[in-house]
Amino acid sequence: MLTHLSDRIARMRRTHIINHPNTLEFQLFRKTVTRDEPGTLGGAMMLGDDDEHSFDYSFVGGGYALPAEQFQPSDVYSAGDAPFQAGPEFRFVLEPEEMDAFTPDRHDLMYLVISDDVKLAFELLKPESQMFMAPSSDVWLAARRADGLDLIIT
Repeated sequence: MLTHLSDRIARMRRTHIINHPNTLEFQLFRKTVTRDEPGTLGGAMMLGDDDEHSFDYSFVGGGYALPAEQFQPSDVYSAGDAPFQAGPEFRFVLEPEEMDAFTPDRHDLMYLVISDDVKLAFELLKPESQMFMAPSSDVWLAARRADGLDLIIT
């Protein structure tokens, strides 16, 4: 029975994330380099994907994103509500639509699906694990992409 404990915790976590009322759907894209030549810059190797000029984003998969902000005091308006997130960083717990379909990676582009016409772009920066148990979810630190990658279809 104890051998199945981690699987059951993982399924319980997955069910909780998918069915939570604050969960949003997302689409994940990964940056792929499209050049054919070896990556050099004046004879020196490229440092990383950030230095590349020819790249494309390929679809990785869809899933569910649960906002998982660390508690911090926030301004409260006269109506008694507070802004979703006032700072530049966001934290999400991510769960693929299909179990173990993909694993998010650093610098992946995540579109939060607000509606069929509006998708907000975030870049995944790094995972922050909140629990140190085997089937626990990583809490991903994300930043808004302000370079016009939001999809607003009218």
